[in-house]
Amino acid sequence: MRPPVVPFYPNSYFGAFVQDDWKARSNLTLNLGLRWEFDDVLGDASNLHPCASLTTVDNTCDYIVNILGKHEGRDFKQFGPRVGFAWDPLKRGQTVIRGGYGIYYDRVVTEVPLLQALLNGRILPLDAFGGSTCGGTSGGCSVPGATFDPGKPTLVNPFVGGGSPFGIGVNYIAHNAKHPYTQQFTLGLQQQLGQNWVVSADGLHDFGQRSILGRLLRSTTSTSPFISCLDGFTPCEVVDPASGQSVASCFTASPASTCQQITDIESAAKSWYDALLISLQKRPTGGPNFRWGFNVNYTLSRTFNYSNDDQIPFNGAEDAVNVLFRSNNLQLEKGYAPTDERHRFVFYGLFNVPWNLTISPIWTYSSHVPMDSQVPALGARLPVIRRNALGREISTGAQLNAAIDLWNSLPLCTGLNQVPCHSGGIVPHVDPNARFGDDFNSFDIRVTKTWKLFNERNSLQFIAEVFNLFNITNIRGFNNNNYSGFKNAIIPSQSNPLIADPSFNQPIRTAGGFFGSGGPRAFQFALKYVF
Repeated sequence: MRPPVVPFYPNSYFGAFVQDDWKARSNLTLNLGLRWEFDDVLGDASNLHPCASLTTVDNTCDYIVNILGKHEGRDFKQFGPRVGFAWDPLKRGQTVIRGGYGIYYDRVVTEVPLLQALLNGRILPLDAFGGSTCGGTSGGCSVPGATFDPGKPTLVNPFVGGGSPFGIGVNYIAHNAKHPYTQQFTLGLQQQLGQNWVVSADGLHDFGQRSILGRLLRSTTSTSPFISCLDGFTPCEVVDPASGQSVASCFTASPASTCQQITDIESAAKSWYDALLISLQKRPTGGPNFRWGFNVNYTLSRTFNYSNDDQIPFNGAEDAVNVLFRSNNLQLEKGYAPTDERHRFVFYGLFNVPWNLTISPIWTYSSHVPMDSQVPALGARLPVIRRNALGREISTGAQLNAAIDLWNSLPLCTGLNQVPCHSGGIVPHVDPNARFGDDFNSFDIRVTKTWKLFNERNSLQFIAEVFNLFNITNIRGFNNNNYSGFKNAIIPSQSNPLIADPSFNQPIRTAGGFFGSGGPRAFQFALKYVF
């Protein structure tokens, strides 16, 4: 076997900017700039073109482009202005008011056109084989002495019984997809106190738009006979034109083998980040044998977005609740970012002490991140609460049970776009005393001993580092799908289907990994020669 091969596709990226400072007045400095960017990764790759013939199988083209249309083409209008100012209202050099605004464009990874090239309905089809049966035993194939029925897949020969090919979905970059961008606003005040102290406060607002998101296509203006979209809420179906099959069968009990849904790669997602940053700085002071300084920072923040995971390929979670409700409303996915931290405190310092020793501590404390409420029986989160609501609007198991009761009492979904409605299946209650989330607390320290060698330009340093000195257990995940570090799947217990399995909300991962802040206590030593 070899991996699927797609034609080579290029990617061109260019950028240019101009930026400078102007002294508008003796106490007012302006910073003005403009950046222009060009990136043809969306829709312009050489292998994302329509097929010359729809009746001939050709893996080097995309029949979905014939059906839904080509991309609008290169976008030459990605201009990012930025403006900032620094103003000393008292003209004493001790008070500064700063602010700024800018538009910043993001790159799109080349895996996006690769998805459309690979998942084009032809390059990656699958063959499904009937399951194994063992008719000679009442306990099935797992009991001792069981034998496989003739003509069924076995461990020795798994590819028997007649495979039935089917597709795994078609990916299509929306014809109007654009590059994501963020608008950023900042405004802050910095004040010097005495000779050695500086305090500052800054407000920050980021608004991200046009982030790439994969959602099931539900409507189209295409008049092609190979695609069918029923009502704007039910996902569209498409058939391979070269198969000779009818798209009308896709919504019947016996769909054609090439019937597939379409993941529409859209510039649709948004994000919001608001923060207040407060800082206290002590400038290094002291004598030749002892000098010290430190910074203390506190951040109050909140982050919303439309998806837990911004990685490619898309995992389908962005559409799961809409599929349950047979709706088409991306707003249902607006929720807390999995990495959202309401409070974060950081202290770091530098202490030069006798014997050429330097001590550098860092203490980080932050409030817990949110947690999602996955219900495997639904294939989605609990639909009546926000994404990642646990540890935010839902603080306790009792509050979650109230939301579960609301879900269980809803009328059944019987039509289109009934939001909310019950799609079947009773969600069990969790422990009412449960609390969600775990605060992060880690104290790291570095000690450096320096020996001068030969002259001032040559020295040898011995470095000792300790991560999480007090060995505090910090529960954190390792990816955006479950960054909380707790098991978030609500499944029935084996003894009582109305009570959730006790594994729910149990810690499954700690922070830090092998090395890194917040993990189990770890030591690191190094020698450094400076010349």
